[in-house]
This record gives sequence, structure tokens and C-alpha cells, in this order.
Amino acid sequence: MSKIFAITSGKGGVGKTTLTANLATLLSKLGKDVLAIDGNFTTPNLGLQLGMYLPEYTIHDILAGKADVPKSVYYHPLGFKIIPGSLNIEDMRNVDPERFVDVVKQFDSDYILVDTAAGLGKEAIYGIEASDKVLLVTTPDTTSLSDAARTERIAYELNKEIVGVVLNMVPKRIENLAIKKASVFLESPVVATLPEDPKVRECNNLKIPMVERYPNSRFSIELKKFAYSLAGYEYSEEIKFDLLSRFLSWLLR
Repeated sequence: MSKIFAITSGKGGVGKTTLTANLATLLSKLGKDVLAIDGNFTTPNLGLQLGMYLPEYTIHDILAGKADVPKSVYYHPLGFKIIPGSLNIEDMRNVDPERFVDVVKQFDSDYILVDTAAGLGKEAIYGIEASDKVLLVTTPDTTSLSDAARTERIAYELNKEIVGVVLNMVPKRIENLAIKKASVFLESPVVATLPEDPKVRECNNLKIPMVERYPNSRFSIELKKFAYSLAGYEYSEEIKFDLLSRFLSWLLR
């Protein structure tokens, strides 16, 4: 039976799409059948972030009744499947977002990750409604946490299970403070704390998930721990910073 996760946030710019791409990569590496769906119909970025610029069919075509569902499913080289969104503004016309819930329920992958629209509008709510579980993404600033709390309340009202909170872009010096601050705003536990790292932006620009390009970075290790837990495994990978690893990391700077 599929586990359908809405990866959502109360506002944009907190790393929701980045988390979706990296989590899909890690779960796929663990041998899981993973499908990532762009649930942002207005400003879709998941396909673009994964190097898909002009896909022939998209979630927009499905929701507009222009394409059958299978035509819009693509296989990413890193092992997971993806249904991207269209970057063409014209494709936003005639889209029926209410069909999204039925579309998502058609699939039978181990994990279905829905990259929802940001905010509290109907697009985001459709993404949450289509899912069984919710993963909240936020940065540690007050505005993001406050908006995440509103999203959390909506998820509860829709009777969705909230897996937890991913705190993203956390400066190392305030990590403990950020976790405490999140507990003030949110009822759900922090399940992963991802550090602020300029290499994340670099990887997004290169269209390569951080966990693939810099697997031994602190960001990747923390996300690996969460992915293992999500898949029901105990994380035990030993990190070895040998001479070759250091040399390769230096070359990739």
C-alpha cells in the first residue's frame, strides 16, 4: 500500500522542493519505489530542479484532461519516478485542481511524495487532501514558523497524520535554540534539522540533489538519518573522511 506524503510549508522559499528531490533520491537508493509529484500548479519547480525543462506531458495536462496519467510519468536517472509541472503559463488554463486527489490515489508506489504549493491557498490544501501523511518544512525564523503552525492546524482539521517538522537552513550556532523555538510554535516534533549550507544552492543550480553530489555533507547525513527512519531502517552508515574523500570534496568546491 502506498504511503502518500504531502511535503508542505506555510510559505515559499523554505526548501520544500529541495527536500522533495533529495528525499526521493534517498528513498530510491534504499530500494523503494518512489514517485515524486509536483503539486504546485501555479509555480511548479520540481521538474526544473531535477533538470526537466520541457517535458512533453505534465501534471497540468492530466488535470486539464489532455493526457492520460501514464504519459506524464518519467523515470529520473537517480531511480525514482516523477510527474513534473509545466512552466508554460498557458498550461494553467483549464486545469481542474480538484482532480488532483483522484490522480494521486491512482498510483501504487511505495512512497509518493507530493511537493505541494506553498502557503494556505486551495492549491496547497488539495496537496494535503491527496495525502495520508504530512511533512512540514520550515526555516527557524518567526514568520516561517508562524505560517507553518497555520498549515499544521489545517492538516489536523483534515485528519491527516503529521509525521513531523523538518527545520531547514539552520545556522549551526543556533541549532538548539531553533529546535526549542519550533516547539513553541508547533505541536509536531522536529524530525530533521538541516544546516544552512551554500552547497545546496549550488546543487540546485546544477540540477543535482545535494545527497548525490555531496553525500558526506552534514546536510546529506542528517537527511539520510531521516530517510532511513522513514523507511523503517536503523541508520548505521559509517562516515569515513579518508584522503580520497577529502580530495574529491576539494575538487567539487
